[in-house]
Amino acid sequence: MTLDELTLEIKQVCRDPSMEQSITTWLNQAVLELAGSYELPTLRLRTAATLAVTTSNYLYSLSAATHSSSYVYMKRCFRITSSTVEQGFALEPSVTLLDDVDADHSDTGTSVQRVAVEGDQVAIYPKATENLSVWFYRKPVNMAAGTSEPDGIPESYHYRVLVPMVVLRAMRLYPDFPTATVGDETKALQWWTARLNAGLYGDGVQPGMLHFIQKAQRVGTPRVRGAAYGGRVGGRW
Repeated sequence: MTLDELTLEIKQVCRDPSMEQSITTWLNQAVLELAGSYELPTLRLRTAATLAVTTSNYLYSLSAATHSSSYVYMKRCFRITSSTVEQGFALEPSVTLLDDVDADHSDTGTSVQRVAVEGDQVAIYPKATENLSVWFYRKPVNMAAGTSEPDGIPESYHYRVLVPMVVLRAMRLYPDFPTATVGDETKALQWWTARLNAGLYGDGVQPGMLHFIQKAQRVGTPRVRGAAYGGRVGGRW
């Protein structure tokens, strides 16, 4: 659904004209909240962003990475490569691990040999001047034009998830929210909460958005048969 179509649906529920100017902001914030809470498959970078590193520093923010489509870092860097480590670095989970190798971070070299990622921070050893290729989950692009669509949200969940999220927000912010079409305020809150839960988790008939995300994440993942290394005898999926 487009921004115009979603706005029209929400206006049918939120009939207070004073709310209308906030609908676009609320929709964009709802998309951002979902992107922050879940790993939306289409927000996972397919082409790398570039993070320039130099001998001047060992610690960098992923927000400094640049992408050809102007995508911006949001969360979880899952892959980093360089011209000398094309297969990808083993990403160490804490920047302090590099303190054990170079406590004052003074070592320099011709290329990066180790990389640690912690939150939005990338630490390198040794310090070197080169471009790292980084992959992460990007921030969704805000809707602005009436024809724009929610970035990263599967189309079948535009109405089922975003509309309830915005309506519930309006109900929290506006105590006099009109509820005549559904019932009293408590029943309306319960009704829209149930609709949101159905959109996220499914209703027994239609699968929820989280099921869609989990299924998308499994695509291309090989199924392990037999005993898996480090797993229980008998195997695991």
